[in-house]
Amino acid sequence: MTAWCPLLSLNLLFLNDAPENFARLVQVEKQQGGSSEEYRIHGGNSSAAWQAIPEEFTRRLCWCLDLVGSVRGLHWRLSSDYWQEAIKETQALQRQTIPSLKDLLLRLVLGLVATDCLKALIAADPCFWGRADTECHSKLGSLTLLPKTDQVSRLYTAFFVIYLAIQVLSTLVNILFLHVLGPSLTGAWGHPWAYAPAFGDFSIIGSHGLRGFWGSWWHQFFRLTLDPPASAVARLLTGDDSGRTARTVRMITAFLLSGALHACASLTLWGPSKPQNTFYFFALQPVGILIQAAFAMPSVSPPMLGKVVNFGFTVYWLLVTSPLLVGDYANGALWMTEAMPFSILAVLGLSRRSMGTSLWAGFGVGWYWGERWWLSGLTL
Repeated sequence: MTAWCPLLSLNLLFLNDAPENFARLVQVEKQQGGSSEEYRIHGGNSSAAWQAIPEEFTRRLCWCLDLVGSVRGLHWRLSSDYWQEAIKETQALQRQTIPSLKDLLLRLVLGLVATDCLKALIAADPCFWGRADTECHSKLGSLTLLPKTDQVSRLYTAFFVIYLAIQVLSTLVNILFLHVLGPSLTGAWGHPWAYAPAFGDFSIIGSHGLRGFWGSWWHQFFRLTLDPPASAVARLLTGDDSGRTARTVRMITAFLLSGALHACASLTLWGPSKPQNTFYFFALQPVGILIQAAFAMPSVSPPMLGKVVNFGFTVYWLLVTSPLLVGDYANGALWMTEAMPFSILAVLGLSRRSMGTSLWAGFGVGWYWGERWWLSGLTL
């Protein structure tokens, strides 16, 4: 949060004119209060409207909290000509349907079981325990152009743990806001247009390689906050933010900012982490994208061969560079943290964790009463 909040403030207060340009999609009644400049309703019978910043304090506060809390900003228009663009998009957004609670619960259970299985593998592997000895470092955190089989298997395990954790969190958010609380309590966050799948179309990796992996398939939770500073740097260095050179500067800047954010997270880990390694991992990603672009084969025939090459290079580059990230998280003991309060496999007798079925018991989770109220809180 120490790194995220300054970036968010820079984005909203200095690099954008939110009161002038921003608007959010809301559900309104035909006779709802508010000026005509505040609401622009699409169609005669539509209940969806793009709401500019309100004048009344309470509605303005809700508007601002929504803006700050919307990580991806899917129900926000952030450009100066949003009134014209919004008309085209409102109907498409309204057609989005709420995923059924049954489907979401099934997805959640499968994700939790899969995560528990991978965590059981990690708990049985000393190389994920935060040990810095040479043997484990060579198996997990060392950089090599030809990763060994055991290192590859560990990197894949770490990757799928991160992937499943994001999927589970996204599913929980959907269940909470769409089905448990609903729009009557959460406003725009209770409508399906505020959400999108955590990950994109997997086939984009074959079409665009490493650039497609990071730019379209991997989660875009930080994009709304990273793009404006990256564009500002591109304009400062190149005079615009749309040319080829400017796009390259934007990409490099965004990865460096993302690396700084993740390095700050590494600083908070329990063990002796090396935040610079996490930063280097993200700093190397634009290098791989530029290498792939330099050796791109636009006329490859058949097209399937080009997709195989793109996908193969993406997997290779991630395997070569990810030991920086995974090894740092291992040193910081991140892989040993438990997001779930109990182990499903341990309950069934299929896994032996050191803490048994209750995974939070060994971490002292509970409420701490300090001498003053501001010294009290949840202990983790």
